[in-house]
Amino acid sequence: MGRGRRRHRRPLRPGRPDAVTHQLIDRSDHRYRLRLQHRSRGPDHHRRLGRRRRRHGRSISPARRCVLSSRRLRDAIRQSHDRALRRGPHDPGGRGVGRRLTPVSLVLVTHNSEAHIEASLGILLNDPEGPEEIIVVDNASSDGTVRIVERMGVKLVALDENHGFPYGCNLGASLTRGEVIAFLNPDTEPTPGWLPPLVEAISRPDVGAAMPVMDLTYAPDHWFTSGSALTYLGFAWSTDSGEPIPDDISETEVPFPSGAAFVIDRRLFDHLGGFRDEYFLYLEDVDLGWRLRLMGLKSVQVPASRVAHDYEFGRHARKMYYLERNRLRMVFANYEPATLVLLAPALLIVELAVVAAAVRHGWLGQKLQSWRGFVRLIPLLRQESNRSRSIRTVRDGAILAGMDAAFDGINQFEIHPLVRALNRLAVWYLRIVRRLVA
Repeated sequence: MGRGRRRHRRPLRPGRPDAVTHQLIDRSDHRYRLRLQHRSRGPDHHRRLGRRRRRHGRSISPARRCVLSSRRLRDAIRQSHDRALRRGPHDPGGRGVGRRLTPVSLVLVTHNSEAHIEASLGILLNDPEGPEEIIVVDNASSDGTVRIVERMGVKLVALDENHGFPYGCNLGASLTRGEVIAFLNPDTEPTPGWLPPLVEAISRPDVGAAMPVMDLTYAPDHWFTSGSALTYLGFAWSTDSGEPIPDDISETEVPFPSGAAFVIDRRLFDHLGGFRDEYFLYLEDVDLGWRLRLMGLKSVQVPASRVAHDYEFGRHARKMYYLERNRLRMVFANYEPATLVLLAPALLIVELAVVAAAVRHGWLGQKLQSWRGFVRLIPLLRQESNRSRSIRTVRDGAILAGMDAAFDGINQFEIHPLVRALNRLAVWYLRIVRRLVA
């Protein structure tokens, strides 16, 4: 077999795009766009792929085309993560701070983001301390998002199908060149100079990710989240949303970095395996923060960095499906087997409580679908559990010590006498489990 030539060991997943074409177009001002379009495979697909694809699928030579199936593209990214896992995470000690010494690549994932993307990109492009590189991954927008991004002259990956937020982040990250990756939502407005304090924070050896202080675009100086909360049963939510931000805030440790805005070392992100693609929406940032904890690293919120978020709080039915499916998946992937055995009674009781809440609020169908979606992902769950175990340096006793027990503010529940009783039971049960796994 010729050099670089490889065959698919398995057929492509039905219903997924057969192939994608990457084309890089040079601009006179040295900025360019990267378009991603579907294309059916020809008989010489493998020959072209082996000859023209560059390592990891991370860059494409100007004025040349190469054909990559969606499966091959995902495999290339995962192989890059596997190599990083064997190599070990990058030691950030001694890394320079600031835009000139530490190149930062920013990944921004869009889907029908026409109302926000121009303002967000405008701020980034006019910030003298902004990222060295911006990559926008568009998840099949049907509005004018792609046209706006093309007009503004940043790198663009335009997908013909919505693959979800974590997939878009991973794809964008695989194409970056910087030592640090920043992730930003299109409906955010960063304050100029927001990046250097975050880069400085992750230069410390005990910090894995850093997020800014985030307020609301429609309510300045009011929290989008003061740091979020995570319970030992996998529930997560934004804390103090809508409350005034104090003047004397200091850097605080948070259970996970908000996916709306945070930075992380590039090699560390690869070592973790990136986001988990199949989450599609919600809790992918919580899962990433959990895995950082497994490595003994913390996430912090840095007050010297500020980003506004145009976020609308809601409980639509489809959101409940993703929250519940991904919560179960995250819990079973990241806990040790012995811990799961101890938590089984609490998990069962909480499942019954969630079903009752779903019946009351009209999303029982989505809850039942979340169980089916979770069962379908069990083969993949084994791989994720093995990966979490491979990066683990901290036992679950220390992980549980940093988790909450009460259900205040959880999307799936509203404050109710039964929920208060469930809170007391959850707190009591966590105390017992902490003693057993200590």
